[in-house]
Amino acid sequence: RGRLMVGFNRRFSPAAGILKEHFEKRSSPLCMSYRVNAGAVPPDHWVHDPQQGGGRIIGEVCHFVDLLSFFAGSEPKTVFARGTDEPRKSPLTCDNLNVTIEFKDGSVGSIMYTSAGDGACPKERVEIFGEGSVGVIDNFRKTTLFKNGKRFRYRHRGSSKGHREELEAFIEALQSGQPMPISYEELTHTTLSTFRMVESLQTKEPMNVEFAEIDEGAQVEEERI
Repeated sequence: RGRLMVGFNRRFSPAAGILKEHFEKRSSPLCMSYRVNAGAVPPDHWVHDPQQGGGRIIGEVCHFVDLLSFFAGSEPKTVFARGTDEPRKSPLTCDNLNVTIEFKDGSVGSIMYTSAGDGACPKERVEIFGEGSVGVIDNFRKTTLFKNGKRFRYRHRGSSKGHREELEAFIEALQSGQPMPISYEELTHTTLSTFRMVESLQTKEPMNVEFAEIDEGAQVEEERI
């Protein structure tokens, strides 16, 4: 039987590990914000091609959905996306948008993804609030925690987004025969969430994130048209 792993690396970063542990014992939902200063990409770039890149929502916003899901410890339930009104861009190629995600555990998250910023501004900032505590990631270079009126700071070498740690976890899972570091259900919900975001941009309505589990014993009938 095959093994499936997708490169959602940020959950493996040192910064993500600190925030995950900080909120591990919570008993109430989280309120989360993720700002991404993505930078502009030319309209003819392969990432905008429906067949090659699938657009920046499907190709990159998936990473940010996965990280918020990791912090919530829960799968997305609904997504609602609104983009800026740019006549030259379709919902598939939209790269200036705000997304609201409702998770099954009651947590909520927002993702602001934009190509309209300046490169001097750091690319990513994550803020999490819950049970009187706050956790902040600044571009995966610095993590700050606030609790009981105190501030705790952590600095990370370079911009460590978890690429090495993810590969190590993947190899260890293969060698030990343990499950993949990210479950199939998590991978599926994250990916489907991005598809639903594109649909939400089209319909201007919130979209449910649901998928039918595959019955491996089911018989598939082929219909020729």
